[in-house]
Amino acid sequence: RRSALWRKRVTGGCATLEVKWSRPNSRWHPHLHLILEGRFLPHPEVKKLWYRITGDSYIVDVRLCRTNHDAAHYISKYVSKPWTGDIERNPDLLTQLIDALDGRRLCFTYGTWRGLRLSEPLDDGTWTKIADLEELLLAAKRGQTDAIELLSRLAGNLYLHALKLLDRDGASGIPPPCQDVLWTYEDTAYPNLQATL
Repeated sequence: RRSALWRKRVTGGCATLEVKWSRPNSRWHPHLHLILEGRFLPHPEVKKLWYRITGDSYIVDVRLCRTNHDAAHYISKYVSKPWTGDIERNPDLLTQLIDALDGRRLCFTYGTWRGLRLSEPLDDGTWTKIADLEELLLAAKRGQTDAIELLSRLAGNLYLHALKLLDRDGASGIPPPCQDVLWTYEDTAYPNLQATL
């Protein structure tokens, strides 16, 4: 962004970070997806600049967004894109990714877009705490079917990796919750699902 090409042609925009695992190279492939506002950006010049910055890559894809809908569709696709199944099925890779992304901004604005809100704040009044995630995972680890059902509905098989992390790191020191605590999960797809932890 400090280059003459960028400063001359780009006035603002937003970026999202996507991280993939490259099986052929056995290494991480972090990259950005950007929406740019400004003047025409010549692809050959961007490729040369990218090679100068990275030292080993000419791979740059530049496309014109003809409508606001196209831009919104493009950026929302990458903001909401999960990691690949290769990472999800490998607890070591998943742990590396979680550690690397902890506290990192995965989406940001710059230039004339700085300060633009990328989403509306959630209405906290519509949420009810049902349990700490760690309590819910420990309940699932103990085999409590309602906790397992809720976790699988919320995260599919991903929660199994979290259980493996609990095994790897040992017990958290948090005592198990009381057996007579009732919590309720409400969702349009699963109204009034109740379980006892």
